[in-house]
Amino acid sequence: MTELVPDRLLSIRSGLHVFVLKARFWILGAGLLPVIGAFVVGIVVLVGYYPDLNAGFWQDDFYNLEAAGSRSWSDYLIWSFDPKAQPLEYRPVQHLLWGVQYLLFGSDALRYHVIQNTVHLLNCILLFAVIGRLCRNWRAGLVGALIYSVLPTFSLSVFWVSVTDPPAAFFYLLAIWMWVDYLEKGSGARLALTFLLFVMGLFSKEIVLTLPIALLLVDRWLVAKPAQGKEWVARNAPFFLFLLFWVFLEWNILAGKLATAESYHVDLGTILSVLASYIAALTFPWGIDSAVRYLTMLAYVGLSAYALAARKFRLLFLGIIGPLTVLPMAGGAGVGPRYLYLPLMVSATCIGIIFESARKFIRTHSSKRAFAFLACNVLVFVVVGLTISESQGTAEAAVAFATNASQERLQFRPIFQQHPSFGPDTLLYFIEPPIRTYFSSGIMFLRYGANVIVRGNEYAGLAELRQHKAAYVFYQGEQGILSEQQVDQAAVATVSPAPPVQFSHSLRLEGFEVVNTKAKPDQAIILILYWRAQEKIDKDYTVFAHLLDKNGTIVASHDSQPHRGAWPMTLWRAGDLVEDAIILPINSDVPPGSDYRIEAGLYYLPTMERLPFLDGNQGTGRDSVIFSSFTVER
Repeated sequence: MTELVPDRLLSIRSGLHVFVLKARFWILGAGLLPVIGAFVVGIVVLVGYYPDLNAGFWQDDFYNLEAAGSRSWSDYLIWSFDPKAQPLEYRPVQHLLWGVQYLLFGSDALRYHVIQNTVHLLNCILLFAVIGRLCRNWRAGLVGALIYSVLPTFSLSVFWVSVTDPPAAFFYLLAIWMWVDYLEKGSGARLALTFLLFVMGLFSKEIVLTLPIALLLVDRWLVAKPAQGKEWVARNAPFFLFLLFWVFLEWNILAGKLATAESYHVDLGTILSVLASYIAALTFPWGIDSAVRYLTMLAYVGLSAYALAARKFRLLFLGIIGPLTVLPMAGGAGVGPRYLYLPLMVSATCIGIIFESARKFIRTHSSKRAFAFLACNVLVFVVVGLTISESQGTAEAAVAFATNASQERLQFRPIFQQHPSFGPDTLLYFIEPPIRTYFSSGIMFLRYGANVIVRGNEYAGLAELRQHKAAYVFYQGEQGILSEQQVDQAAVATVSPAPPVQFSHSLRLEGFEVVNTKAKPDQAIILILYWRAQEKIDKDYTVFAHLLDKNGTIVASHDSQPHRGAWPMTLWRAGDLVEDAIILPINSDVPPGSDYRIEAGLYYLPTMERLPFLDGNQGTGRDSVIFSSFTVER
């Protein structure tokens, strides 16, 4: 009996070996590996990003929702393609996508997240297909797609539905696929479709601007059917000509925006530093010590140099395409991981190729089949383990994102609880808003529709509190909770001297608005001052406002540089109007009375010297503006 055991084991092992060989033959022969691989990638994406589905909207989402929901469809189309109407970049495809989604889904955040996750899933499958096709190896494509699918580094790009990197990457990958199709099979329709995908991608996000160079390299190095002379120029020229048109269009938009921006300066050193940081992130796309990233970047540079010397064009293509994809972001002020959504596809491709190269090396150079089998399975387990770890990290990041987005929206709960609705033409004015005004405007639009107009004091301009049927002012109260005051439309404060009041050092008080002239203890008196610098200011002056009783005793005070110190005067540009909101809280021990006044002016903190008024070039002997007729009620 004991002699039969080894024979039986040998028979079982041989049977399993035959079964595995037949299964592999059946899968590869029937072309099912791409289908099975795509299915596996889809499962991994769904598991990793499932917690993101209930994240709701965040920041720019609200701006895009209001832009799509507050206009008729025809007006929205005109607005989407009008370069002068865009806040900064020209991205009409992004606006069209938002318009269609709003038309279909309204304000149902879940469906927007489903669409964003679906686009990411399609990108992972496309990446799998592109790697498999260009490298002629589906295993390399599967490994690259699995690593990329749940890479936590760029996960915010998928969580945040306003981020256009996933749609732009979709057009980018599909353009490469169609370009290869055109080069291999011909047909003007394929060329036209590739060009259309390039335009769609470029009008989604600027990161696609280097795609014509990538297509050129695919043409010369990867497909191995390069055209010559006029044919080569004819098929590549449309992409570069349109790119020139786009650069001209975008430059004119940016020039107009930057002319009105407070400051924007990026030198060559900053550009190179940002570019190096992005390339380092590409060479090691995990959150680990930066020294490791720069070491891997040195290896990447060395490998690229070897590929160039040895004329290994497929390897050289990856070495060039990585920096190309991050080049459009080099002019930014810093490095943002979510901008690596498209570039990290190159990293994932390299990982897939490294895996397959290691597997082939082991199988080719190992004399023992058992060792080769074990080593190859270790590689598989490493990929599986890394994918599971990344999936867990992405899921945890999704939960954290959903929590942060929810907390941001909860800041406005006091308003929603206090006001189930607002009447038409109601102004909601935020002093030092918890989030940017054009975000909170979208939040209020979703809640109250077109009845409300939202403004905030972080932007230049007049509050115009009394130009609407009703107005409310919101500000940060105790413990960071939003407090509010309804604007008293009949409130009038007297002021001496009447604005405009010229201070020394080219500072002028242009005007003011008062929220109300009556307040109860534990409330506040709110005064909005409008300043203008007639020349560049070389010192940071402090604005003071003191609430005085009839005896001249200070009962409430405000001493701060404008915007709670966030907008010092040395940053002001000559001619700009700056609004500064003054909040004077009334303590419970302040006695009632109708003869309170506010004394306001400017001083330089290091010397405590107040700025005097000027009458022409002469001093007036005065240094404070007096606002009267304030009442403290019981």
